Amino acid sequence: MNQVKMYIGIDVAKEHLDVAPFDNQPARVPNNATGIKQLIKRVKATGKTAFLCCEATGGYEQTLLDMACDAGVDIARVNSARVRYFAKSEGHFAKNDKLDAAVITRFAEQKKPAAHQRPTPLVERLQNLLDRRYQLVDFQTQDTNRLHQTSDKESRGFITSTLKHIKEQLAEVDGLIRGLIASDPGQAARAKRLLEVCGIGEVTAAALLGYAPELGRYDEQQITSLGGLAPWADDSGDHRGKRKICGGRAKVRRALYMAAVVAAHRNHVLASFYQGLLKRGKEKKLALTAVMRKLLRLANRLLRDENFQLQTKAKTAKINPAPASE
Repeated sequence: MNQVKMYIGIDVAKEHLDVAPFDNQPARVPNNATGIKQLIKRVKATGKTAFLCCEATGGYEQTLLDMACDAGVDIARVNSARVRYFAKSEGHFAKNDKLDAAVITRFAEQKKPAAHQRPTPLVERLQNLLDRRYQLVDFQTQDTNRLHQTSDKESRGFITSTLKHIKEQLAEVDGLIRGLIASDPGQAARAKRLLEVCGIGEVTAAALLGYAPELGRYDEQQITSLGGLAPWADDSGDHRGKRKICGGRAKVRRALYMAAVVAAHRNHVLASFYQGLLKRGKEKKLALTAVMRKLLRLANRLLRDENFQLQTKAKTAKINPAPASE
């Protein structure tokens, strides 16, 4: 990243973006392609090396992130809780869109967050399909519960029809995910490698490839933090508080949960580890979290293995040979 000369905080809402002042033009722009395009044009017109920063808002910031990256403008997406704590640490308790944009600017200036890296088109497509899959699974769970809770014949008929449609869509989405991974030799090899682990199935492997594309490139501590599975201490003086996990990517943890349940009973190494924790008096939830952490680190090591990396590159080169030199 070039030397930053100007940090610009942006508060994101569904309909608009509130931008910290950096020129003499309006601070509020529409949160759509047209408004963002004009904002990027204004940023570039300053002639300064700019760094944009916004909070994670559940998806409303995605177009801004994508367009900034495509335009070659550095942008970071930061945890809104960190920004709020930062504001309070400075003694600022008031909150509105204009103030938030200013606070985000100061946060970026002091903390210098890493720039967002837009995933490859394949990974981006995989993430979208996985998101839809989990939405369908949630709908299926909700309607299954409703089916058990109602005795009305007509209502049960409607729910049963909806469940059938959800099941069909799930099968279609699973097929698209499977085909997408198979279409890329490198991703197909990575998925096959992950499936070698007892406990990791097709859905978990796809979720790890989509939601944690950094697998194989991070060390153990980094990948554990990325998944939000690093135990946090809560000690003070003689007090030894209960360790807990927080932060990281919730979607990675969700993918690993069921894999850990299976591995804790069927993977002879992890099952022994899990039972050992229980015998030492650890709670089941804590022991299962430890298995999730082991699975994530194992997946990272498998994809980082030098022999595997060389084999994958060879397969990719064989299927997609380099063009002959003229």
